[in-house]
Amino acid sequence: MSDDQPRVHTTTIYYPQTLRDAWPRPLADQWYEYYPHLFDEIDLQLTQSEGHRSFHFVEWFTTLHLYQRDGACSLMEKYIFKSHERKVACCREVLTEQEWSVLNSLWYDDHVQPPDLFVVSREGTSYSFAEVKGPGDSIREPQEASHQRIIKELGKSIEVFEVRRLG
Repeated sequence: MSDDQPRVHTTTIYYPQTLRDAWPRPLADQWYEYYPHLFDEIDLQLTQSEGHRSFHFVEWFTTLHLYQRDGACSLMEKYIFKSHERKVACCREVLTEQEWSVLNSLWYDDHVQPPDLFVVSREGTSYSFAEVKGPGDSIREPQEASHQRIIKELGKSIEVFEVRRLG
């Protein structure tokens, strides 16, 4: 298979325990302040909400990794939902109507959210997807089916990030 053909491929990245220990406070507050083009108020609120404080670290960490590696800006989770106006607007700038329809049908028809991250190129002219899996998490069957649909209907690869603790 050629490297330019859409596919699912896996990348493993590592975080030091000191970062995880600082999550969500003060780390989410700091990353929100330093990277306002990556994280918005809704992202920050999700890290502070009761019952979700331990969630989202791996998504934020991967978002920063993609920014540092590729200069890409990623929209985290729920980027097709109307309640996330900024994220929807960013998606709509990059996607055609047909592409937008495919993403929405994943949720409304197949009942599967699109991959965790909608990744927009540095230039803002192209996009890809990233699925993020922390320790003990793996791709579920419905996600696998949605990834194959994205490859087939959108011609986009999905990079699956396995986020692991260093050491």
